[in-house]
Amino acid sequence: MRSRIITILLALQIASTVSAGVNPIQNPATNIYNPASRMDNPNPLTPPSPVTPPEPPVKNVIIAPEPVVQTQPKAEPPPKQVVAPKSYNHKTVKAYINAANRAYANSNNLEFLSITEEALRRINSGTLKATEKSRQTLENYKKLGNRILKGGNQ
Repeated sequence: MRSRIITILLALQIASTVSAGVNPIQNPATNIYNPASRMDNPNPLTPPSPVTPPEPPVKNVIIAPEPVVQTQPKAEPPPKQVVAPKSYNHKTVKAYINAANRAYANSNNLEFLSITEEALRRINSGTLKATEKSRQTLENYKKLGNRILKGGNQ
């Protein structure tokens, strides 16, 4: 029993000398960066960020609505003459020119213009081959047909 008391006394004496600062134990790892100390950050390898002060509460500010700018309606161009789409099944440009000449001779101006436009549409899409002279003739017919339908001079 005596030996137990002596060991307890020695332990208390050692504890009192350590707490008094006689021989404090130094932790050599205190200056080492420990990423586990900042586990709230998704990337612990990033440098520490400065603490941002909380933002002051925002007062209720009423912003006046911007005045509505009234715009002038744009003047629309006059509508083009609408020619009913018709399908003509002529095989050559010469047949289209002959059909247009017959319609013009019969004073059927709408038919004259629709035949001409159908021929030009087929030439532009590549389903009808034409020489430059034939194409120019059809272009002139189209201009003539549009002038007639607008009520201009023949």
